[in-house]
Amino acid sequence: MAEDLPVVYRACLAYLVRDKTLREEGLFRVSGSLSRINELAALYDKGKYVDLQNDCLDPATVCGLLKSSLKKYQLPLLKDDAVAITDAASDPDDASAKVQEAIGNLSPGSSILLCALSQLLDMIVKEPDNKMLPANISKSMGPTLFPGVKNKMYPPTVEILTGQWSSLWPQDILDQAAVLLTEPERVESHDAGCCTIA
Repeated sequence: MAEDLPVVYRACLAYLVRDKTLREEGLFRVSGSLSRINELAALYDKGKYVDLQNDCLDPATVCGLLKSSLKKYQLPLLKDDAVAITDAASDPDDASAKVQEAIGNLSPGSSILLCALSQLLDMIVKEPDNKMLPANISKSMGPTLFPGVKNKMYPPTVEILTGQWSSLWPQDILDQAAVLLTEPERVESHDAGCCTIA
């Protein structure tokens, strides 16, 4: 479940859903410091505790760390899953139900992470101060979220995921996604990429 996912996801998501971060202009569009992203990623890989809430004052770097981690761990979607979900979102005959069906075929961890990301992206597009419209989110996050999918498939998929997330997932997945959106407690890791989160 949520606690089985690499802790870097929870740390980044919790940082990005803060009110002051959501107001930051250009989330996921403005590039962060590549050297800082690599430095933070290396710390997480070694199982080190990183207090993003207090030690990282640059939201663009946290966005970059999240995108980098999504690519590295190939979560939440592998190519076949991405194609299934984006094809469903483009179906003219009840896209929402078909997206829900495609989501139901994901592993629990992938489903939880995609649900949490959908909630985050919804919060971003609803915050006018950051100037990130759904089209901006589709362009900046589409290649990361939907590997191997054509660009034109991003907007309808992002629109459904962000606008309908509360009805696409069952309550147990929504509850686990809510855990991912909260700051993890400090724990010592026993694995390189994962931590047990209290």
